[in-house]
Amino acid sequence: MTSDENSSALGDMYPDNWIYSYGIDLTSYSPSEDIEISYKVRGELPSFSHINYSVYAATDNQMSDFESSPTQRSEYVDEVGGAGVFVTRSLNISALAGNTIYIAFRHQYTDNVTNYIINIDDVEVKINGTLGIDELDQDSFKHYYNANTDFLKIDSPNTPMSAVQIYNVLGQSVLNKKLNQNEELLNLSTLVDGVYIMKVRFDNFEKTIKFLKH
Repeated sequence: MTSDENSSALGDMYPDNWIYSYGIDLTSYSPSEDIEISYKVRGELPSFSHINYSVYAATDNQMSDFESSPTQRSEYVDEVGGAGVFVTRSLNISALAGNTIYIAFRHQYTDNVTNYIINIDDVEVKINGTLGIDELDQDSFKHYYNANTDFLKIDSPNTPMSAVQIYNVLGQSVLNKKLNQNEELLNLSTLVDGVYIMKVRFDNFEKTIKFLKH
């Protein structure tokens, strides 16, 4: 994600730019679990990185919900080591477990300071459960879309899948299916061609994949 604060053509642009996620299902988790948003942030030019941004988590996706949520952080990119290089940051969201939540990032103009571009990348929700991040990455999970048959095959030989959800680029759910097996064929013939986000649920974790239907 990129947001600009100044350009040679327009000068200072006084941004108050927002971006927020589709709903993230945490209804099967409890506040006793360690759940966090992890992401990378940087100011693209080191000398113009005194950029103010905020990250929020809330149970609804209106600006007022994010602003009033106690689960938020605001900081300057250069003050956390992000002047010209990506730095990993996190926000603990365990208090919102048991709900469907939304994540938002906000880039705000810094008064009387000329800055440039802020970049945010690699946004993840991490949950410390019985299946950790490293274990999931090492799992031999595979997916394959066959354009001739319109079937998407998902295969997880080492860890049974418990559910799969597919969203379009607007964040709307277009497929939701409970599973209890290591392999599944999903019929995508009713979906229009385009980019989709697939969330595959395991016992205590999720894997998110972007794929193209064509």
